[in-house]
Amino acid sequence: MDKFIAKSISLIFSPPVILAPVPFVLVLKYSSDINDAIKWSFFFYISIFIMISVVLVGRFFGIFSDLDVSNKSERPKLLISSLIICITNCIFLILFGAPKILILMGFGVLIGILFIFIFLRWTKISIHTAAITAFAISIVLIYGRMFIPLLLLIPIMGWARITSRRHTLREVIAGGILGSVLTIIIYSIGKNFIL
Repeated sequence: MDKFIAKSISLIFSPPVILAPVPFVLVLKYSSDINDAIKWSFFFYISIFIMISVVLVGRFFGIFSDLDVSNKSERPKLLISSLIICITNCIFLILFGAPKILILMGFGVLIGILFIFIFLRWTKISIHTAAITAFAISIVLIYGRMFIPLLLLIPIMGWARITSRRHTLREVIAGGILGSVLTIIIYSIGKNFIL
C-alpha cells in the first residue's frame, strides 16, 4: 500500500505537473494581465509537452527502462534532450520578447538541468525532489508566508521517492538542496536586477 501511495504522489507531483502552472502564475503576478499569462505560458507548455514526448517515445523504443528514467546510465540521454529543449525555449522567449521573469525562469530550469547533469557522475539527484522544492520555495518567496504549508510537499516527495525505491536518502537530499539553493539564487537575481 505504501508503495502505491508513493508512486501516486510521485506521479501527481511529477516535474512536468509541478512546472505547468508556474509560468502562468509568474507572468500573472508581474504583469497582472491574464491574456499575457496565457500567451507566454504556451511557450513553456510546448517545451513540457516535447519533454514528456521524449520520455514516452524513449520508453516505447526501450531507450528508457521506465517513465521515471530511474536508471542512472539512461539519464544522460534525458538530460541532453532536456538541455536542448530548454535552450531552444530560452532562445524563443528572448526573441519574442517574453517577460523577464519568464526568461529568468527558463534560465533557472536550464541551470538546474545542467547541475543535475554535472553531478550525475557522482549521484543520481532526485529531479522530482528538486522540482517540488523549487516550486514550493518559489511560491512562498513570491506570494508570502501564507503558502508556507506548501513546503510540506518536499518531505512528502522525498518519502515517496525513497519508498518507491527510485532514490536513496542521499539522492533525495541532493535534489532538495539543489532545488532550494538554485531557487533562492535565481529569486535574488530576479528581485535585485530584473524585477
